[in-house]
Amino acid sequence: MKAWIVNTDYSEGSEIIFANTRNEARIEAMYCNSMADERYIDIKAHRLPELDGMENYEPRDNPWLNEEIRIILVKERV
Repeated sequence: MKAWIVNTDYSEGSEIIFANTRNEARIEAMYCNSMADERYIDIKAHRLPELDGMENYEPRDNPWLNEEIRIILVKERV
């Protein structure tokens, strides 16, 4: 699946969502705690191709221990 980073103009954080399309990512984001109160039309989704295919990444394999992934996650996205 494709990786998407979703947020709003006024939200304090972002979520990484794995979905096939931008609209699927926006819908899925509405089920996350940080976006639960957001309106669908306010949610923006941008591609994060560096993380494509990582939806099955094991939680015990902490991505913060991998320097390459850490840089991708921390990097400012526009």
